[in-house]
Amino acid sequence: MNNGNRSNRIAAAVKGAAVWIRQRAGRKTAIAVCAAVVAAGGGTVLVKQHIEAHTLSYTEVWIGGRHVGDVSDRSVVETSVAAKAAALAQAGSEVLYELDEGQVTYKDAEAYGKKLDDAAVAAQVGGMLKTHPTGVRLVVDGKAIAVVRDPETAERVLQQVKAHYAPVKAAAKKTTAKEVRSLSFGTQAASATGADKTQAAPAADDSATFEEAVSIAAPTAVEAGQIEDDAALVKRLIAGHTVQRIYTVKAGDCIGCIADAQQVSEDVIYQNNPWIKDDKIKIGDQLNLTVQEPLLNVRSEETVTQTETIEATLEIRKTDELKAGKSKIVRPGADGKRIVTYKLLRRNGLIVEEERVSAKVVTPALSTVVLKGTKVTPSEGSGRFIWPVSGHRITSYYGKRWGRLHKGFDMVGSSSVKAADNGVVELADDSMSGYGNAIVINHNNGYKTLYGHLSKIDVKVGQVIEQGEAIGVMGNTGHSFGTHLHFEIYLNGKLKNPADYL
Repeated sequence: MNNGNRSNRIAAAVKGAAVWIRQRAGRKTAIAVCAAVVAAGGGTVLVKQHIEAHTLSYTEVWIGGRHVGDVSDRSVVETSVAAKAAALAQAGSEVLYELDEGQVTYKDAEAYGKKLDDAAVAAQVGGMLKTHPTGVRLVVDGKAIAVVRDPETAERVLQQVKAHYAPVKAAAKKTTAKEVRSLSFGTQAASATGADKTQAAPAADDSATFEEAVSIAAPTAVEAGQIEDDAALVKRLIAGHTVQRIYTVKAGDCIGCIADAQQVSEDVIYQNNPWIKDDKIKIGDQLNLTVQEPLLNVRSEETVTQTETIEATLEIRKTDELKAGKSKIVRPGADGKRIVTYKLLRRNGLIVEEERVSAKVVTPALSTVVLKGTKVTPSEGSGRFIWPVSGHRITSYYGKRWGRLHKGFDMVGSSSVKAADNGVVELADDSMSGYGNAIVINHNNGYKTLYGHLSKIDVKVGQVIEQGEAIGVMGNTGHSFGTHLHFEIYLNGKLKNPADYL
């Protein structure tokens, strides 16, 4: 310290000491003491103690290179900054803001006789802090497709997309079987099988998942204009984009073949082209294959339980008490009831697969017993059918599909197809539209069975067939998706549900 600074400091100290002594001993005493101090060169213990007692350590507060003020401790300002940040985080505005990083800096300092106003400086700092908007990005398959306000909004959007495809809750609405969009359920199916027509639609479970990899990124700085309204975003994710396609039918085409080759659902073809009747299309027809591709695809599983009617079967008993060709009903039949549970796999609300989980008979059906003839011929069936495929597994049951009746069972298993009962081959070619290579067996007792989509036919028209005899090989011909057997049963010309006979 040079002499000038030292002199100034001593002078300030002496002045301060004089004030202190005057407050305690009076003006004259103060003058005398100060004079003695000065005479002694200003180095007395009294002056030193006074300087030390009135020198204050404090913190300078700076924002963006500007000195805002001084406080007793930086925690005063840090508390104010934290309160500002908390207020921003809890704001109910459409856009959230947070403080810019590193705005406030500090410098330690000390001075003699310093006066501080912590509250005023803290308030001034709070008013000078700069903010920026924040948001979270919704990421699908590694690509950010939207920005929303916060993680809670993003999660709510995803749940609303899933809920869009959920069936109506049973407690909320009663519906007809037609509204249960299963491959096997519908108004006609209910009529044919006696299913309860006032069933509730299936309730959604918690199995809904996205086909895509979906994640919510951590909050980050964004432009306010990037933040999307959550209701509008839900609509955009569901609507996706339209893929327009027109397909011209060529030789050898069928609905199933086109659907498989063009990677589009059969249901889309039928919906977009309502003019198609009985799967009949011809060369040159133009099919509208336009589809709506959502940005998020939802898969879910659900369980549906319904009551179905079990039709009374026809049981034929041979007797020598009646002449050949004569018949007599000895016991009228009665329909029964069963409770059937199906597991349905949905994609964006549309059923893509169904599995029959269980079936419980409530009231067994009583078969109609008919005594017929005395002479049993190999060409006449018994009315008791066996499964036409060994090791069978049903891939699609009898019932309604989007307003169209699925007339029988689709099954896979052993490739060899067997006759379900004795009879005579009535048809063995590919002349039936949609069935590909098909066989029809007349069992000469009112029943006929049909075997469709075969890759090979091993019998001829007029050939007498025994129950269990191999008649062909399972295939994928005609209106077919993959190798399987399509099997139908008719009684006196009326289509029947194979579930009631097998």
